[in-house]
Amino acid sequence: MKWHLSWQELFAVEYREVILCHNFHKHRADLCLPQPDDSLLIVEFQHSSISVEKIREREHFYTQIGHLLWVFDAWKFQIRLEPASSNSDIYQFTWSRPHKSLWEINSSLAFDFGHVILLIAQAHQRHGKRTPCGGWGWLYRKQEFVTMLHKFSMLFTFDLSKSLWEIKKRGATTPLFKAVTKLVTQADSTIIESDALQELKKQLPNVNQSALRGALATACLEAGYVKTSVPQQSRAWVKDI
Repeated sequence: MKWHLSWQELFAVEYREVILCHNFHKHRADLCLPQPDDSLLIVEFQHSSISVEKIREREHFYTQIGHLLWVFDAWKFQIRLEPASSNSDIYQFTWSRPHKSLWEINSSLAFDFGHVILLIAQAHQRHGKRTPCGGWGWLYRKQEFVTMLHKFSMLFTFDLSKSLWEIKKRGATTPLFKAVTKLVTQADSTIIESDALQELKKQLPNVNQSALRGALATACLEAGYVKTSVPQQSRAWVKDI
C-alpha cells in the first residue's frame, strides 16, 4: 500500500517492520521507535477498515510491550476541524459518520488528513442524533509529527485506565436539567432528597414531583452519588461512602 509505505519511509530502516514477541506470541509492528526514557513507541498505520477483534488483539498485545499509537488514513473520513482558538495548534473535530470499530481503541490515536495530522487527546462517541462523534487534539504538519514521535514519551502521558472514547452524557439543556445539574454540582457529599426537591419546586413551580425526582436521580447518578438512608431521613444521595 502506497500510503502505508510513504509513512514507513520517513523513518530509519531498523525501526520498520519490527517483529515483537511476548508470551509465545509475535506480531510485526509497522514501526517500533525507542524513546528517551528507554520505553518503546509502537506505531500501527491503518489505511483500510479493521475489525473490532483485530483492534482488541493488537491493543492487548502491543500495550504489554510499549505504548501503542494508531495512525489512520483519514482523508475519506467526514471530519470537520476547527481551531479551538486563534494562534493555537489545538483543534476540535466532529465526525459525522464515524467508524464505530475505532471506539475500541484505548491507546493513542491520530488521523492523517494528508497535509496535517491530528493527535487526539479526548473524544466521545456519537450518542443519538443530536450528539455527533467528536473531540479535540493537537494538529501537526507531517514532518513535525514525525520528529515528535521520536520523543513521544517525553511530551505526552496517557492514562490507559480511562477510555479514549467516552459515551457523551445527556447535557443540561432544559430548565429542569439545568436547575438539577446546578444543585448537584454545588452540593457536598450528601444530598437530602426531600430538601433538594423542595428547592427545585421553588425554582420550577410548574414541574410535577415525579419529574423533579427523576431528574434529580439522573443527575446524582451521573455525578457519582448512590442512594441510601441517613439518620431521620428516609431518602438521601451520598457520595464517597
